[in-house]
Amino acid sequence: LAANDLPESPPSPSSSSATSSAATPATLADAATPTTTATAATTTSTAAADAPPPPTPRLPGAPGGRKTQDLVVNSNSRLLGAVRWVLSFIGLDFSLRVFGWLAETKLWLQRLVTRKSSTDRIFSKSELQEILHLVLEVHGFELFFSPYFNGDPHPGNILMMEGDRIGLIDFGQCVALSEQDKRGVAELLLALTDDKADRKAADARIAKAFFDTGIRTKNSDPDFAAALAKLMFCRLTADVLDRQKMHALFTSDKVDYFPMHVMMAYRTSMLLRGLCLVLQENVSTAHAWAPWAEKWLKAHPAIE
Repeated sequence: LAANDLPESPPSPSSSSATSSAATPATLADAATPTTTATAATTTSTAAADAPPPPTPRLPGAPGGRKTQDLVVNSNSRLLGAVRWVLSFIGLDFSLRVFGWLAETKLWLQRLVTRKSSTDRIFSKSELQEILHLVLEVHGFELFFSPYFNGDPHPGNILMMEGDRIGLIDFGQCVALSEQDKRGVAELLLALTDDKADRKAADARIAKAFFDTGIRTKNSDPDFAAALAKLMFCRLTADVLDRQKMHALFTSDKVDYFPMHVMMAYRTSMLLRGLCLVLQENVSTAHAWAPWAEKWLKAHPAIE
């Protein structure tokens, strides 16, 4: 895939486990002798009864049990609180830019060291970001204009090929969207990217579009629906690290039914957004796919 392989893009808006045992000659002999079998069983039972109880599971390398676990949990809580405070103070995007500068410096040094000893190309962070944006665009096009949508673009299924071309492999998790499915997802993406409406009206539109995709929740809470839709397709904010907010959100309502096509779109969004975060870029899948959604809606107007 390359940029010129896509149709003209519209302008972007801002085990189971099994065990087996083999019978040994001794086992067969015991089975042929009832007295021997009974004696062996009695000996085994007595040994099992006299055996000491199994030790209490502990953390690897931990000298104690519960106290050490509490210490680890409390330490993790303090660390998470510190991270949350830093992100709220300087902002998530600025933090990503700082990590980006560090990553660029590391890549520059790596290219400098390996320039004379290796013929393998080392891509810069900006080049990798450009590649991921192209992959993001491809899946937006695929969602609305291809017979099937691939919901499994994890890093192992994205290949760099000769000539700086991208190879997408393993289309084993695909879904075919009906016109009604596409319309529901398109309306949701456009609602998520409507930056002109006030927050209350925007959240109401998002909640309605969210439920129109076929998702059903226990309490049909519109606030829960709007917040969950943003978590699925929009840029991440520091609020996702706020344990109290997240706990309050996910105890206010719960999803009872998730249509497969929405689940696959959500999975793809999370995978590609996570890859971009690795490259210190916080992207909105909704904004990347909204132009394709708008183009599809114009080509397929609703019939009143």
